[in-house]
Amino acid sequence: MNTLSSMRIALLTTLVTMVCIVLISCGQDSSALCASQTESYIRDIDPLVDEFLDTWQVAESTSRIALSPLVRDMQRAHRELQDVAPPECAEDGSNRLILGVGSIIDGFIAFMGEEDDAAVSRKVERGADLMDSGMSELADLASGKVPQ
Repeated sequence: MNTLSSMRIALLTTLVTMVCIVLISCGQDSSALCASQTESYIRDIDPLVDEFLDTWQVAESTSRIALSPLVRDMQRAHRELQDVAPPECAEDGSNRLILGVGSIIDGFIAFMGEEDDAAVSRKVERGADLMDSGMSELADLASGKVPQ
């Protein structure tokens, strides 16, 4: 739940950042162009990320035998995320976000296959870290920050 709460906070931060960009935006230099394109990308993927996070939350409290339809829903959201083309400047953040979603799904599949708890936890934690990193980068880009 802690990881899910962090994801929700990061998502809310992203949304607040987007509103600030609309109110403060200036010029059309490459940073502003990237910010605008990333903001649009975030708007496009926001419902998919929300859906994934909601399904993940339910899956965390679901028995192993009942996980299959939830994993299928997560996989569908993952495929739909992959279908949304990010702007070139946001590809790294987008790739981390999508890899994170895939790793979390892999963790649930490993759990369903009765892999040991440590392996399952590593996959889910790695996925949560990647998602958080990707979402943070996207929020930074949308606010006009240039990644180092």
